[in-house]
Amino acid sequence: MLLDYADIIQLNVLANLESLNSVLIERGVSKEKRFGLLAETAISQYKKLSELLDEWILFTNKKDSLFYAKTILNNPEIHITNYLKLVGDLLANRSNDLQRVGLALLIKAKFSPQIIPDEIIKEFIAMTELEKKSERVNSFIKLVNDLRNNQKLDFKILQ
Repeated sequence: MLLDYADIIQLNVLANLESLNSVLIERGVSKEKRFGLLAETAISQYKKLSELLDEWILFTNKKDSLFYAKTILNNPEIHITNYLKLVGDLLANRSNDLQRVGLALLIKAKFSPQIIPDEIIKEFIAMTELEKKSERVNSFIKLVNDLRNNQKLDFKILQ
C-alpha cells in the first residue's frame, strides 16, 4: 500500500489532496480538470514542504536530526541547501555512534557531488574505528550503493 512507503511530506500532501479532491467533487469539477488541479497542487505542495524542511533544519533540535536525515535520504526529490548543518548536528557528541556517523556521511554523499563513494566509506571506517572487512562496514557500503542507485535505504543496518 502506498501509505506504507510514503514519507512525512508525501503523507501530508496526500491528505491535502484528498481534502481538495472532495471539495472539487462537491463543486462539480470534471474528472479531467480535477486531475490537472490535483497534479499541480501535489507538485507545488511537495516543493514548498521540502523547502520548509530545508529551512527547519537550520533551527532543528539536535535530537530530531536523525528523523530529518532519514526522511531526506529516502526521498531523492528532496534537495536541501543546509545539509552541512544537518551533518554537524549528527556528528556533534557522536561518541562513535554508528547510526549518526553513517547518516551524516550519507547526507554528505548525497549533497556533495564531488565526493567519491570510496572516500565516504574510508571516512566511515576512520570515524567509527571499524575493521575494513567487518559486517557493519559492508552494510554501510550497501547503503552507499543504494543511495547512489536511488534505492530505498534500510537504516536498521546502521543500528
